[in-house]
Amino acid sequence: MRRASSGAAVFTAAAALLAGCGSSGSTAANPPTTPTVASVATAPPTTGVPAPTTTTSPPVRKIFAAGAFDATDALLAERVRAAGLSGGIVRMVDFDGNVIHEHAVGNVSGSTPLSVPRGILCD
Repeated sequence: MRRASSGAAVFTAAAALLAGCGSSGSTAANPPTTPTVASVATAPPTTGVPAPTTTTSPPVRKIFAAGAFDATDALLAERVRAAGLSGGIVRMVDFDGNVIHEHAVGNVSGSTPLSVPRGILCD
């Protein structure tokens, strides 16, 4: 169980760092590409029966047991200590962006700006 929790912690930390890469704001490095369209064919209107509409319900929010993220919190504290950092934070969110779990170590909070040096994950 501990191995699965530590794997989840590493995955969560990597996902958080990679999410920062997508919002670096640098457009000079990767100019946008424009797809080419040879021709566009339009289909004639049909007079068939419209497809029935379906509704989907949002995913059900999972409730986590007390202590479910203890291993993740301990790994974060260990990483901050080993790297000699002033602090660190792990935040897990659900499908709607609602915070499921957040744990901060040292002088870091959810509103502390964190920098990711270029070249580490974003290039």
